[in-house]
Amino acid sequence: LLKLGALLLLIGFGWLTSYAFSHNWIGPMGRITLGVVGGAGIMLVGWWRIRRFVHQGSIFLVLGSTVILLTLFAAREMYNFFTPVSALSMMAASLALVALVSVIYRSRGLAVVSIILAAIAPHLTNMPSGYSLPALFFYLLIVVLGSIWIIGLTGWIEVPLAAFIAIGVHSVLRLMTLGMSELAPLLPFAYVFAAIFFVAGMTRMLKTRPGDGKELRADLLLATGNGALLIFWVVRAAPDVWQSLILSAWMVVFVSASFVVFRITGRREPFYAYAAVGVAMLGAATAAELSGAALTIAYTIEVALIS
Repeated sequence: LLKLGALLLLIGFGWLTSYAFSHNWIGPMGRITLGVVGGAGIMLVGWWRIRRFVHQGSIFLVLGSTVILLTLFAAREMYNFFTPVSALSMMAASLALVALVSVIYRSRGLAVVSIILAAIAPHLTNMPSGYSLPALFFYLLIVVLGSIWIIGLTGWIEVPLAAFIAIGVHSVLRLMTLGMSELAPLLPFAYVFAAIFFVAGMTRMLKTRPGDGKELRADLLLATGNGALLIFWVVRAAPDVWQSLILSAWMVVFVSASFVVFRITGRREPFYAYAAVGVAMLGAATAAELSGAALTIAYTIEVALIS
């Protein structure tokens, strides 16, 4: 009922502002100001209520930040106010506040929503075609570091998992539509993302003991998804002559770390997950170097050795 009420408030706010716009009650600058101030006011109400009612306050915080995001989207789309960077900065500031409150009042759902909205925000800034993709991925790197900060304080695996899914969506969209020359500047970001998620997953597995099945599934999903996305990046964006060496190096990292975690914690599941990623990297590296009958023979030997 509380979420339904927040949705009705959002619909009512949109109806009121659209009615005011159509009747020219206020000018464009006043319209945008009204939206930003209204969203900030709703967020203040959420901050006030979350001290006593965490769920209720979280709903108002998300509602207020969403109003701000939609207002800034309208400012860029309809009136061309601000620049993409300034609009994104204001969106990020409101969402950073939501993330901070989620940590202070231990609201896991609020933290996840803040990461999801932060990943959506760049698409609401009406960036012109040809806008700097490295700048976009640098912003996503800040979002990922924010998720790591949250898990470092709370241990919530859902937060970096949400950040990884966001990175995966952004990555796949570029990997499927851009050529190697356009992807090359983004490849270092892919390595940094993979390293961050890898270290975060290893650290969490070393510090925690087996919990419920949901937590374990999230850990394993992050591990396998991170490895699969990294393979996709290397195969699509790295030069052909370097692909096998790059994949082999990452394979050594993944397999060695999985064995270390197994020796320290005695947990088999992380070992299986990261070792499987390492085997996939070995297969991709072999395919980058061989083909035909030679590839079949190499795979046969590798499978025998792995077994």
